[in-house]
Amino acid sequence: MCKKEFEPIETYQSPAWYQKMEVSGKTMKDSHVRQTFFVHGTFVGGDPFGLIGSLPRFGISSMVGAFLEEQGKKFTNFVVGDLGNFTEEYITAYSEAIGNNIDCRKFDWSSANNHIGRLLAVPKLAENLAEGIDSISAPSENDRILLIGHSHAGQLFALLTVFLENSEKAQKLLDILQGTNSFDKLRFAEHLEKIATVYLDIITLGTPVRYRWGNYNQYQLLNIVNHRSDSFLTGVLTTRDGDYAQQWGTDSRDLIPTPLLIEKNNQLDEFLDKGVSELLSTWTFIRQLFTSQAESKRRQAFKENGDKAGDRLFIDYKDNGGTQLKHCLDMVLILKKAVCYLTQAVSLNHYIPAHNFQNKKYSLIPFLNNWV
Repeated sequence: MCKKEFEPIETYQSPAWYQKMEVSGKTMKDSHVRQTFFVHGTFVGGDPFGLIGSLPRFGISSMVGAFLEEQGKKFTNFVVGDLGNFTEEYITAYSEAIGNNIDCRKFDWSSANNHIGRLLAVPKLAENLAEGIDSISAPSENDRILLIGHSHAGQLFALLTVFLENSEKAQKLLDILQGTNSFDKLRFAEHLEKIATVYLDIITLGTPVRYRWGNYNQYQLLNIVNHRSDSFLTGVLTTRDGDYAQQWGTDSRDLIPTPLLIEKNNQLDEFLDKGVSELLSTWTFIRQLFTSQAESKRRQAFKENGDKAGDRLFIDYKDNGGTQLKHCLDMVLILKKAVCYLTQAVSLNHYIPAHNFQNKKYSLIPFLNNWV
């Protein structure tokens, strides 16, 4: 674990910021990064409660559902803007800042806060990644894709690595996916084969430590958490100790899915973790809050074999004080600054030749001291 203070030295979108980001873009391009995908977290997608996704069960076409989810996402973007969200405007600014040399895209998913909502998003994520890889001109064996995810987007990435490993657990998850809306096992396998031709650099921002990562050797991971000290519930109103949501978003905190998916969601508890708490009493909720703050194991992600999954970096974003409302408003700037500056620092430090992935010990940190 590495703990740093976050002190960006240039103002977002200032001339000096663009100059430094352009250097970062050149470094990433020289390291064979061909694409960057931005993936939002929970509650800011087009179907956060899974209602639209259930429409095909009532005879409504999947095309209508896709249209409604797209409109729902547009409405969400209008309401929340950059609050815990990656907008087209932001991604365009990021792309321009790194010199327009790397294809930058975003992936939208339902953002449902439960196992089945996340699992259903993985085949769609794989499809988007495969389409992106197909669009790469003059592909090479050293091509890399950078995935940047906020909050529970990290669970999508973890599930993706499990499927890429093609383990017994992946087969169990496939069995649960069978029979869900529009799932095509053969197409999913084709997309995974396409993704396996590139190397994945994964950065998560404030992802709760929950799902195990796959024992797959063509990715590396950096988990970044807004953190100042050991977290205690007494500091929640002023976000005194950092990102409380990152610790609270652990097992037993999920929302109940739509009735048609409850059975499948409950089946996933065996392979992922406890999703929905069986007893939603006030006392249980309070006890779980204190428990999550006390369990230090939640701060480190692990692979299926028990090994640590990547590096973790605790950063003080200097957003403490005020109220939780102020913290939410600050998240607009936090995501922008975190992604831009940390991506720049990572790009200058962590890239190794892609063909060395299987044999070389690598680390996404340390970062440059003048950046964090």
